[in-house]
Amino acid sequence: GGNAAPGKSINTHIELVQRLSKNNKIGICYDTCHSFASGTESFLDDLESYKKDIGEVDLIHLNDSKDKHHSNRDRHELLGKGEVGLERIISLVKVAEKDNINIILETPGNNSIWNSEIKMIKKYLA
Repeated sequence: GGNAAPGKSINTHIELVQRLSKNNKIGICYDTCHSFASGTESFLDDLESYKKDIGEVDLIHLNDSKDKHHSNRDRHELLGKGEVGLERIISLVKVAEKDNINIILETPGNNSIWNSEIKMIKKYLA
């Protein structure tokens, strides 16, 4: 999300991955807070761009953001408690489930909080 981050936009990230993957086997980890902080308009559009131009996303780091859209600040927040909002997060999780993309919950807290977040997300998938 930061201004000096390589691959800050989806297009420059795809270009970076394409260049690096010519000589290396690499995967894509999509981070919701990073994407939101760098100004992405749609997580789902980003996933489609990766599929079209690279092939797949291997992993999602799922989190909300303490900071406003396009803030260039990577500060994670609990799901549904930040600026990203639960609706965007749930729609991404549904696509990840359909496309069999692994998700790692990457929010602040402890096991009790994380268990609650996981239960909440699963409720929307049922």
